[in-house]
Amino acid sequence: MYIPKIYSEKDKKNIFRIINDNPFGILIAAQNNFPQASHLLFELIEINSDIYLYSHLATANHLTKLLGSEIEFLSIFQGPSAYISPSWYKEMNVPTWNYIAVHCYGKTEIISNNEDEYLLLERLVKRFEGKYNHKYKLEELPTEFVKSEMRGVTSFKIKVDKIEAAFKLSQNRTDGDYRNIIINLSKSDLQEEQQISEEMRRKRNTK
Repeated sequence: MYIPKIYSEKDKKNIFRIINDNPFGILIAAQNNFPQASHLLFELIEINSDIYLYSHLATANHLTKLLGSEIEFLSIFQGPSAYISPSWYKEMNVPTWNYIAVHCYGKTEIISNNEDEYLLLERLVKRFEGKYNHKYKLEELPTEFVKSEMRGVTSFKIKVDKIEAAFKLSQNRTDGDYRNIIINLSKSDLQEEQQISEEMRRKRNTK
């Protein structure tokens, strides 16, 4: 990913936060010069300083055939983004777009152990059912039904060996312009624009 140095984010805590807040990413691989992609839910886990992305996809998915191979996979996570009007600058300029994006690279390993696969799916259900007070629980479903459903998916993990993160948040602007962008974005009715204003406050500690 092309990232000007001023927008490159290296803080692991910030990068992990974006992935955890935006877990529905894009998995991409290329075979015979032909790119293939799927939109998948990911779980980020760090084990002894090693970073892993866990996910699952339909066994019928074309990417399943590439899992476990020597092919390098790319997972993309898109954070908030927002249009930035040049009318918010003190001097004449052009429009731009602020955004946050994280790219993770690594090879895949199929999770063939049924117990490990079940635990992965159970964790995901508990995480996203949390706001519903766990009304739906995987462990309360009939065992045979769960086994049957699991046969239709293939679970895997990616050991991440490279991360690129772009936090383009108007870092090249003066304090005055920076503050004015935050003020205008925070007035927006769009959640993403408000989120970008919060990310900008966090980046430069601007009130």
